[in-house]
Amino acid sequence: MKINRLLLETDLARTALLPKDEKRIQLRRVRDFIPKFSWGPFKRCLPGIFQARKSLLDLPPVAWSDIEAAIQSMCRKHPNWLEGNLQLARLVFDYVSRSEMKAREWSFGPLPVGHGAVVKFWPEFYCVEEDQPLIIFADPRRGHGLTSLARKFVFSTMHHHIAARSDFDGACFKIAVFPVSYEDGSRKIRLHEMNESDLIDLDELTFAIQETYQLWFEILEERERDARRASRGTGTGGLFG
Repeated sequence: MKINRLLLETDLARTALLPKDEKRIQLRRVRDFIPKFSWGPFKRCLPGIFQARKSLLDLPPVAWSDIEAAIQSMCRKHPNWLEGNLQLARLVFDYVSRSEMKAREWSFGPLPVGHGAVVKFWPEFYCVEEDQPLIIFADPRRGHGLTSLARKFVFSTMHHHIAARSDFDGACFKIAVFPVSYEDGSRKIRLHEMNESDLIDLDELTFAIQETYQLWFEILEERERDARRASRGTGTGGLFG
C-alpha cells in the first residue's frame, strides 16, 4: 500500500509504545495536525553548533555569527521560524562553548523501520566526553515533545542501532529537551540519560513499530473514505456523482 504521509520520527516515538486503543487516538491527532512551524534550521545547524570536525584535532571554532547567518538564510522564506530557531541554537551553542566536549563528524545512517520509512534519532556526529563516545538526540519541540515512554522508545532504538557497533559498544546516549519557563518564556537545556533497565527488547520494539504503521494505514484510509462520502454528498464526485 502506498503511504500518503510518513509518520514523523518524533510522532512514531510518542505513539509506538502506547496501548493499542490509546495509540489509535494519538494517531488520529497526528493525522489532523497541520504544523505551522519547523525546527529544521536548528537541526541542520547542529554539527556547527557542536563544533563537529572530521577529526578531533584542534581547529578554529565555528563562530556564532556563522550559525546565525545560516539560520537566517534558511528562514528567509519563513520569517516566523527565525526567532525560535535562533533562540534554541544560541542556547545550545553557549552550552557547548562552556563544556569541554569535542565532536567528530560521523554518519550512523538512518534505520529502516519498514513501509518505506526510516528513523534517525541521532545527529551526523558524536561527542567525546571524558574519553567516552556520547550521542545526543535533540528534541526541540515546545509542546508535544517526547514523553517518558517516547524517550524509552528513542533510547532503545539508539541502543540497538548504534551500541551493537564495536566502536560504540560503550557509548553513552542522551536526549536533550528544552522546557519553557512559565515566568519569562525562556528555555533551558535538560538532559535525559539512558537507563539500561528501561531498554525495550528488539522484537518488542519491532512489533510496536509494525502495529503503529498498521493502525496508521487504517486511519489514513478512514480519511479517504470520509472524503469520498463528502464528495458524493456534495455532487462533486464526477459525471456520475
